[in-house]
Amino acid sequence: MTDKIPPAADELPFGSFDDEIDEAKVLAQAAAIQAKRAKPVEKPKPVPPKSLTEPRLVHVLGANVVLGQRGRDAWGPVPRFVERGAELVVSPQQLTVESMLDGPDRNVFDRYLDEGKVGFGPLPGWVRPWTYGDRSWDDARQVAVRRVRTLTDPKERREASEALENYYGPATFDPRSAAEFHERITRERVEHERGQQ
Repeated sequence: MTDKIPPAADELPFGSFDDEIDEAKVLAQAAAIQAKRAKPVEKPKPVPPKSLTEPRLVHVLGANVVLGQRGRDAWGPVPRFVERGAELVVSPQQLTVESMLDGPDRNVFDRYLDEGKVGFGPLPGWVRPWTYGDRSWDDARQVAVRRVRTLTDPKERREASEALENYYGPATFDPRSAAEFHERITRERVEHERGQQ
């Protein structure tokens, strides 16, 4: 590697190995020589998303989606992570930042749209703000279970338990129950989309 090449003997600040060496001076000169040899790295310029020309409402369907940045720290830009189920208005200026680069001439937002991680408009009614079986699903389900347990009327409690099971799916996560739950959610989405037409 070129950045590990020691300076040539004639570039060192001493005449012979018998002379007393000022170590700090040698290290400083070696660093200066390596800096001269190094080629400057040009940072790519942030590009605006091609799919967004004005501020628009977007909804998030994917996990760990970055939309812009929260600021900078000592290591560079701090990305702004947005959770699944969020709705927010974004502008091209917010997304034209270093943390949104996806190659030299593409913005990550365009890839998110292609992959279905974000969409324009409000969150569709069939979308759950969590993914079945993940930590956010478990947390939300536990809160709902605690609410159901506060009900004193047996009929209300049974109806609420059925609604909870219908919305959150089975309490124990296994491949079969996950497949059945996702099939039902897909049917709900298709029905919702048919109703929109």
